[in-house]
Amino acid sequence: SLRSGPGEAAMEEDRAVEPLTRESRIRRHGIDCPSALVWRSWEARKTYAKRLTLKNVGRMKQVLKFRLPKSSVFQLQFPDPIHLPPGVDYTFTIFFTPVEILEYRDMLEFELEEHDERFVVQLHAALPEMAVRMPSDVEFGVCAVSESQLIVKQLANCGEVPFKFRWSVGKPFHVEPKSGWIQPGEEVDVSFRFFTREASVYLARAVCTVQGSDTYYLSLSATSKFPFLFLEFPRGGLLDFEDVLTGDCEEQTFRVVNKSPVVCSFSTSSSQDALDVPVPLPFTLTPTGGQLGPHESETFTVQYQPQCTAVHSFEQFKLETPSGSEVVVRAKGRAIGPTVELSTNC
Repeated sequence: SLRSGPGEAAMEEDRAVEPLTRESRIRRHGIDCPSALVWRSWEARKTYAKRLTLKNVGRMKQVLKFRLPKSSVFQLQFPDPIHLPPGVDYTFTIFFTPVEILEYRDMLEFELEEHDERFVVQLHAALPEMAVRMPSDVEFGVCAVSESQLIVKQLANCGEVPFKFRWSVGKPFHVEPKSGWIQPGEEVDVSFRFFTREASVYLARAVCTVQGSDTYYLSLSATSKFPFLFLEFPRGGLLDFEDVLTGDCEEQTFRVVNKSPVVCSFSTSSSQDALDVPVPLPFTLTPTGGQLGPHESETFTVQYQPQCTAVHSFEQFKLETPSGSEVVVRAKGRAIGPTVELSTNC
């Protein structure tokens, strides 16, 4: 049957046996076995088993007795003396049944009958470890004013127990999710955002509080600048299609340069966007939106396809960034009909 040893008072002094390394035990006693059994990743009120094997690696027969652990959380069968001829091993099972989340330490003490010598195997139930892996900093670099910048980092649970986390950070930085749970071996994507309407240099610190563990800090940095769109050509910003035959399609281009060190997005609009016109408009612009990298340029195409003869058409296109930098280009053209000539030759 299973028994747990509370320990005998008369033997307390005998328990002060010096722990040996595996190699020292082999040299001194001729017995090979682990120096310790360690339980990890355990939960209260569950039972966990480990096997301990003793092997006689000496030249003489050994007879061993052992005393049960003092703590009742470690249990094993109380055997008769163990007889180990040279080269023979003996295996038995030790059960660990914790009643609460505490660190437990105890030992098995073995006595070699013939030599009146003792050695111990330590029993250790380590507290489940909590380990967090996260970045130490997030650098946004140079960003455009009034445009949101996103960087995703990972928050990982490298330990043995789940943990709850909570983030706090001041504006103009933002973090999502602000809180949550992470199971052992899992990680979550944490989105860091930066948004401001002012040009400046920003330094801040995000605080991640992990329940039952330490508080972690992450450095945030960003520099915001205004983008600047510049019309490279045509000078004056006018596209003059002059006379175009009704139904025909003519194209002209213009180029815009981002003369700033930041990536910026842009959108386009026209003076007739707000008008509810049932007929096709003669002017179209492509592309209608996108991004420009630092000092990057984009060529835009304007098509003019008149539908009504003898009509003068005018349009104004505006390219604008979220921060308000803009370029205005105007287009005009006149629709003409075909020229008909009558011949007088018969």
